[in-house]
Order: sequence, then structure tokens, then C-alpha cells
Amino acid sequence: VFCLTLRGDLLAQTGGREEFAPLILEACRAEGPAVISVLAEWTLAEALWAALAPEPGFTPVYECKSIVYGITRVPAARSVSEGIVIREMTMADYDAWEPVDRAFCAEEGLAVMPDEERRRNGYRSRADVGGWWGAFAEALLVSTACLNAGYQGIGQVGGVYTRPAYRRLGIGQQVMHELMRHHEQRSGLQEVVLFTAERNQVAHAFYEAMGFSQRGRFGLLFRQRAEQR
Repeated sequence: VFCLTLRGDLLAQTGGREEFAPLILEACRAEGPAVISVLAEWTLAEALWAALAPEPGFTPVYECKSIVYGITRVPAARSVSEGIVIREMTMADYDAWEPVDRAFCAEEGLAVMPDEERRRNGYRSRADVGGWWGAFAEALLVSTACLNAGYQGIGQVGGVYTRPAYRRLGIGQQVMHELMRHHEQRSGLQEVVLFTAERNQVAHAFYEAMGFSQRGRFGLLFRQRAEQR
């Protein structure tokens, strides 16, 4: 099973069988959009990336072997420091969110979208449906989490980040709790999955302490777009 979006994002799943990589790319090339990113099981992702590498101008910008974590219940609530307020975020919080998201991208090795309007619209598309949640110490946003997508009771969470000075205080876990509890009540969310880098042992401990378990290994691979070269 595979899908190529109009932006050139290739999503694929073959039960770990990498020999399908040439057939998938042949079909994608017939469709038109150049493949600029791959999200697939790790063995398949490696095979797809290796097949794309000989193309003229191929310039990788982000390569990550990620672990998929999942949980089928809302994790237990955690007490947090006095003065911390956890709530749903709106467009009014964009200016507070923007530097926190830049810090998250820097820590993860992700490029920040250079187009300010697209960046703002991306934030709005999730904030308008209650996707972004954050913890505030007065006006300072110190921790975030986002429900990026949901379908039939399953949601994908990303953007989980806490400022270094506020880590190990239970704040990030409580943001996750409130986000999941809200969408459980609002839309029947029953299960959450998320991705974290295989090398990020701190994140592994964070999610496992909340009750998440490993579901598999995926590749998140991005190359430079032709217009960026």
C-alpha cells in the first residue's frame, strides 16, 4: 500500500518487504510529482531512499529512523508546579508558540518553514480544531503538544516539546494528558500514536513512563525540493 501526495510525500507500507521499492518508485514517477520525502517502515524506507539517491540534484536534508509509540488509554494526570496553566491554544497564542516551535525544530534537526504565511496557516489549521495545547507560566509558553491528525478514534500526536528549564517537572506529561482527555471527550479519541527518533533515549523514557509502548520502526526521510536548490 502506498500513496504519493501532490507535494511529493511518499507514504508506504509493505509489511517490511523492501523488494517492492522499485515498483513503487516506477508507479510514482509515472504520476508526475517528484518524491521529496518518504515515510515508511524502516527497511522499505532505506530501500526507497537508496533508489532515489542517484537522481541528479538529490540532496538529503533530514534522515531519521523513528520508533512508533502507541497508547490506547489517556495517561494518568500529573501534578505540576503552582502557577502553571495548561489549556487549549488559539491563534492569539501564535506569537508565544512560534519561538517554542523553532526551538523544537532545532532540537529535532528539522528545517523551519521559511514562508511565514504558510507557517501561520499551518498553526491555524490545527488550532482551529483544538489541536494545539500548551502549558503557560504566566505569559511564557513552556510546553506544547499537538494532535496533528485523527481518524476513527485514532490520533497522531507531534510537536511535543518542553523548554529545558521546565523539564522533569511533569509538565509535558500533563499537557499530553489534557490534550488526549479533551479529544477523548470531544471526538471519541481512543488511541494515540507518535514518532520519536531512535537515538532519543530521553523521549523513550518520557513516553514509556506515560504507558506508551513501541509499535515498530519507521523512516522519516526528506530531500531538498528542486525550487530550493
